[in-house]
Amino acid sequence: MDAAFDIILHAGRSKEVREITIADVPQEFAEGWQEWLPRHVIWMPLNAGRKRLGGMLLVRDRAWTQAETTLLNHLRHVYAHAWFAHLVKESEWSWQRIKARWISNRWRFWGLVALSLLVLFAPIRQSVLAPAEVRPLDAQVVRSPLAGIVDKVNIEPNQPVKKGDVLLVLDDDEIRTQLQVASKEMSMMEAKYQQLVQRSFRDARSKSSLVTLRAKALQKREDVDFLKKQMEKLEIRAPRDGLALFTDSDDLIGRPVRIGERLVVIADPTKAEVRMMLPVGNSLLFPDHAEVALFLNMEPTHSIPAVLSYAAYQAQQDSGGVLAYEMRAQFLPSQKPPRIGLRGVAKVYGERVPMIYYLLRRPLAVARQTLGW
Repeated sequence: MDAAFDIILHAGRSKEVREITIADVPQEFAEGWQEWLPRHVIWMPLNAGRKRLGGMLLVRDRAWTQAETTLLNHLRHVYAHAWFAHLVKESEWSWQRIKARWISNRWRFWGLVALSLLVLFAPIRQSVLAPAEVRPLDAQVVRSPLAGIVDKVNIEPNQPVKKGDVLLVLDDDEIRTQLQVASKEMSMMEAKYQQLVQRSFRDARSKSSLVTLRAKALQKREDVDFLKKQMEKLEIRAPRDGLALFTDSDDLIGRPVRIGERLVVIADPTKAEVRMMLPVGNSLLFPDHAEVALFLNMEPTHSIPAVLSYAAYQAQQDSGGVLAYEMRAQFLPSQKPPRIGLRGVAKVYGERVPMIYYLLRRPLAVARQTLGW
């Protein structure tokens, strides 16, 4: 078998698949070839880039075809890739290598332990994310003074209005009819009263009915005055300057409303706050005047600073049915508030805690709820 090893050493210099014949080897190798090897030999090197891993020496009695040589040339790349991946995995991730590199060196080992403890107990600032919306501050709600149907809407959403501007008009058909009937009844009562007054000069018995008829006439006059005031209330006016906030004018026209039903909100565009709904599972203990960073959906890379001003003690369901705490934050005096109605995500910062507590807080909470600790 020495001849085979000699041939491998001779052919191992080639980087491609190569067929070797007796004529390709020195004369001292030819005698051993004829004794131990078949006539047709092919060398298939296994290289990973510039790194030479080894090779395969294939022998048989019949000649190698061109198709077989091409196939072997493809196979050698596959074999070399698999072999190299196995060697890399063994060399880089084996426990023996890690032990030899780190644990066997006492100083490296204790340095790694100290670094891990330092990182785990390093103070880190807690923070949570909550859906947020820019809401008006000290806004005034315009409610319906009467029960009726909205007939006209004179404004558009987010339109600036002045104090006294007519915002909506309720349908006046019913009250107008009642006013006409009450006015006629009042006129009839007053006419009867005047007739009875003139008759009382000739008939003393008519004087006893004057007081009753006078009271009825005064009652009808009060009914007329009341209906006139109701007619004035049909025009709903703005109580202050600001922006008229509502969804859509088409949704209001023809809509039946009750007394005290909310119709429009009048807000000052220069006064706004952040309203957040923090899910119960993400709740933390926040310090007084905790910092808040608002990231609007229209500008997610820019944060707007704010200060936490209110946090509810009792959770309630938000629009998505999730149990959450309502929180509010005020913008800084030097910060111009964004447009009312914009939405985004607010990041609320809490106190500093060790990183190990920050990493294990949620898993421990889930384990406690699951196992009943």
